[in-house]
Amino acid sequence: QGAVDIRNSNNFVYFHGAIDDVRIYNRALDATEAHKLYAPYHADITTGLRGHWDFDEGSGTTAYDATTGAIDGTLYSGATRVPGRVGSGALHFNGSSGFVDLGDNLELIASDELTLAAWIKVDTWTDSAGIINKLSSNGNYRLTLINGGNIAFGVRDTANNFQYVSSVGSVHNPGTWYHVAATFKDSTDTGKTYINGYDIGTNTGM
Repeated sequence: QGAVDIRNSNNFVYFHGAIDDVRIYNRALDATEAHKLYAPYHADITTGLRGHWDFDEGSGTTAYDATTGAIDGTLYSGATRVPGRVGSGALHFNGSSGFVDLGDNLELIASDELTLAAWIKVDTWTDSAGIINKLSSNGNYRLTLINGGNIAFGVRDTANNFQYVSSVGSVHNPGTWYHVAATFKDSTDTGKTYINGYDIGTNTGM
């Protein structure tokens, strides 16, 4: 179960901790842009921004999309509002039932590019816990925690198999905010993962 699910699915482990400033782009950000999302000034890169959820609403069960696409999410039991890393608010997920359902709106077509990004703060490390997942018949991708301190980014290929790129950096310190991001460019079959603005994993066979 992904903490931020672009379609509700029960195929993954629930995330336990806080998430803030979730972004999905329809292009692969370069290394400089990925670092700017992490940098202290939190550059607001808007070119290609398909969805942006800052979780700053303060109350209620709706996570509003800050882009013109207005793909708003619904908070489910176990997702609660807490102080944020960027802006005023974030969401805390209880690790057993909490998630945000964004419906089935964001598609990753085979010829497209993609960037996923978010701030995360893990309470309890759980292997395979989903951060951002999209599971449907077309355009599947997922960003998860793995192996006691790393992240993995997967995209489903034309043979219906997930191709992965994993990080070699660590986000395992409980109670610490980390910025995580992943990019995919179909034209070069390249996927990358970033932690705190640094490129820490590349796969050129995706």
